[in-house]
Amino acid sequence: EAYRTDYVAVCADALKAGFHTIIFDAELDDTFRLSCDEIPSTTRLADVNTYVTYYQQDAERIAEMTELDLSIVQPVLTSDQIRSLQSRGKAVVYLSIGEIGLSNTYWYNGEQVLGQVIYDDHNDWFLDQNPNFDSYFADTRIEGWQDFIVEQAGILLDQGYDGLFLDTVDTVDVYPATKPGMIELINLLRTTYPDSALVQNRGINIIPDTGNDVDALMFEVFNTYYNYDDADYTATNTETPGYSDLVDKALNYRLNGGVVLSQDFALPQPQYEDLICYARDRALQHLFVPSYADKFFQDGLFSYPDPCPWPEESGFILALNAPVINLSKGRIQFFDINTTSYLGHDAPVSLSTQESIPQVSSFLGSDTVSPGQSTTLEFHTGTSQAPGEFEYTITATSEASTGETLTQTLTPTVFVHSETIWVTNAGLSNIVAYDEPDTLSNSTIIPARKSGTAIAQPYSVAVAQLGHTWIVENVGNPDATQPAGRILRYAPFDLSEPEATFDTGFNYPLGIAIDSNNTVWIANSGIDWSGTPRGSAPNIVSLPHNAESGAEPTTAFTVDTAYGYPKNLATDGTDNLWITTTYGLVLGYLSPGALSGTPTPNVIISLTGGDANFLDTTNNLTFDTSGNLWVSGTYNSGSQSRIIKITANAWTANGVTTAMNNADVPVVLTNGLHTPWGIDFDASGNLWAVNSTDASDTDTSRGALLRYNASALNSAAVPDKTIVLSSRYTLGLAIARP
Repeated sequence: EAYRTDYVAVCADALKAGFHTIIFDAELDDTFRLSCDEIPSTTRLADVNTYVTYYQQDAERIAEMTELDLSIVQPVLTSDQIRSLQSRGKAVVYLSIGEIGLSNTYWYNGEQVLGQVIYDDHNDWFLDQNPNFDSYFADTRIEGWQDFIVEQAGILLDQGYDGLFLDTVDTVDVYPATKPGMIELINLLRTTYPDSALVQNRGINIIPDTGNDVDALMFEVFNTYYNYDDADYTATNTETPGYSDLVDKALNYRLNGGVVLSQDFALPQPQYEDLICYARDRALQHLFVPSYADKFFQDGLFSYPDPCPWPEESGFILALNAPVINLSKGRIQFFDINTTSYLGHDAPVSLSTQESIPQVSSFLGSDTVSPGQSTTLEFHTGTSQAPGEFEYTITATSEASTGETLTQTLTPTVFVHSETIWVTNAGLSNIVAYDEPDTLSNSTIIPARKSGTAIAQPYSVAVAQLGHTWIVENVGNPDATQPAGRILRYAPFDLSEPEATFDTGFNYPLGIAIDSNNTVWIANSGIDWSGTPRGSAPNIVSLPHNAESGAEPTTAFTVDTAYGYPKNLATDGTDNLWITTTYGLVLGYLSPGALSGTPTPNVIISLTGGDANFLDTTNNLTFDTSGNLWVSGTYNSGSQSRIIKITANAWTANGVTTAMNNADVPVVLTNGLHTPWGIDFDASGNLWAVNSTDASDTDTSRGALLRYNASALNSAAVPDKTIVLSSRYTLGLAIARP
């Protein structure tokens, strides 16, 4: 009778022994029947049957993971990658709650800093150093640490993840006195974020106390591990003192409705076949969800043979080279479909597609490929197609050696976009992209994409007609005596890695612009961050839009320092080149491709003097569709922030300085501005600006993205969108169709 309500003990013993056990009523009449193999989980992760732990950002690996129920990842993914993992399953993000990693990054006072900064400011939160890692154990009993972790959790969840992977819970095994604090911290995370999935890694000794707050327990090294002494993967010693007790606690948690993830370690290589099958079968025997990884969680998804031993029949695997398909209105775009074979499969693979997207047509480069070959998937998107999310299916079939038909289907998410906003963030050393500007709200803080690698002081951004994104990296090597900077080019809708890098011929570049012929113009400022002249005289150089990585730019002309040092660039409707300078001027060079030497600017605009003073610092500039020039900057020694409109052709083009008057500057925007830099217009005529800081202008300040509606672009205009960004020093802005 006791087993009706307390079946855990008998089932635990049975499962550990490998028995398949059914408990019946004493009369054997099915009035009570319970199978120990079928006890359901009841948490938010109850449906998880497949999962992976992967700590890198490779797009191909992410694409493979989209078929899983759960992905455990580091906080480096783009919004597109997160959404792709959520097309079927859930994505939870890593958060260490029992240690501070000195070289890891954290949010602190509105900025991203290294853990070393946290440790230096609050060393009373921490105990001894972890001798195995560059980290310190945290005293989870301290309220300040608990508040800090809850704040970090909220920032990560705001990026779109489904939940948190709580690592270093086993600090309680090193410092048992901290157990109450760890239990309290996990409970605080549950109550603060009631709808988020929580996965506890190790710390199994406290799972009886935390089991009601977490949705899954990871049993790392349940079956196998990497032995650093032998440099090899091997089986866990199940006779180690205390191991059996950990198994009992984990199994009891599972039998009471929890989910247990068995995290083992091996490589999908023949010498580890027996080890992998042992790990899988033993995990399933305990009702745990199996998965294995390499020792650093960096090689992606490893599959199990099903059933063990490894499959005897050959087959193929279909993969798409993008986690999601992003399409831009009016463009032709290409993606790769790859096939690989295993166990010698050599039968042709037939491909077909099924679409339901108005005004979007797709074409396969080939509808039949051999295993190991790839083909292209070409999309043509109409100019009037409304943005949105759509369904798309790719089906592949091939004949097995047994004569049966093998079928694989990919169902990537397809997004059609109109415009995208790019913002360069010199404070965080990254680039972010926001799709569909009209849909952004004042609460929007999650970019659709962000750069996957750090970029040293990105100052400016420009987008080519074909959708490629170009970035000015002002300082290529901050530790060098004279860092020169770099220019980076990214593929459309992809900020994970640059497709081309240009690192010679640059001298502290600041500005970039692309003309209608797809010539890329770059302003070498010739001065470092302190204003000290460096290297050669400031000049303007150019690159073709399709230049190969490493190509050197062509020097167009030198800028006379009598006008200041060049900052930012823009081109007008006839491909003339316009420059802001450190002396608060705007210079115009007509037909820049024909210039050489040190030419006198055709146009020299002074914004101080005349019958009015407008700007004494000019930061950035752009043109509207009517040819009016808009300039951002500050006035009165930086105390006033402004964006001004200069009426088209209010200047002279004879090389003589033109001082602007009130009649020439009909609009002076001041509302909502705090040291504005990047400015640009969207397709609807709305003016967007990016603030470098906020009203306080302190170390904790954050920049903002602003929109001034086209219907009210007058001097009294107030932004109708104000989106607070992640940190200060947000400088570059571009709006275009990728």
